[in-house]
Amino acid sequence: MTISHDRGFLGELAKGAVIDEVQRAPGLLSYLQEEVDARPRPGRFVLTGSANLGLLAGVSQSLAGRTGLLTLLPFGHDELRGFASAPRDRDGTLWSGAFPAVFDRRIPVSEWFSAYLATYVERDVRQILNVTDLQAFQTFVRLCAGRVGQLVNLVSLGSDCGITHNTARAWLSVLEASYVVLRLPPGTPTSENG
Repeated sequence: MTISHDRGFLGELAKGAVIDEVQRAPGLLSYLQEEVDARPRPGRFVLTGSANLGLLAGVSQSLAGRTGLLTLLPFGHDELRGFASAPRDRDGTLWSGAFPAVFDRRIPVSEWFSAYLATYVERDVRQILNVTDLQAFQTFVRLCAGRVGQLVNLVSLGSDCGITHNTARAWLSVLEASYVVLRLPPGTPTSENG
């Protein structure tokens, strides 16, 4: 969709709509702002899409005060039990993750995560940080995965993949913002320890 068609497109949706993969039409946001301001009715438009960090910045600029953001995280362990091919134990769930496509389409875990890293994380991270050394970034992601459940040591993490601790901090922040990494402060209760 081109920007010249955005206004006409929204004109046909006066009653509202669900617009999926809205990150593919970022120009639509400014026209959506005009439409929402002209006829403010909460919930009329629902925008969905993969978590594109650039889109989030556009939404917060164009639609500030007009939106509510809802983050859908991967399935919880109990939700995964609805899939026949899902692991039944915690270790199996930790190894395979909790993205529905892995179980719904029965995609091999290593194949799915490799494609996910290549197409989603690298693309979005490059937009935000202009990462030029993708090999170092991939090493960084793998090192983060290998240190699950440990205290974060940015100096050690950076040193192990050949980057500074400041770069490690920036990369970790982007991984957190895109929900690839979730940091828990020490002493945070989990379902295991109450």
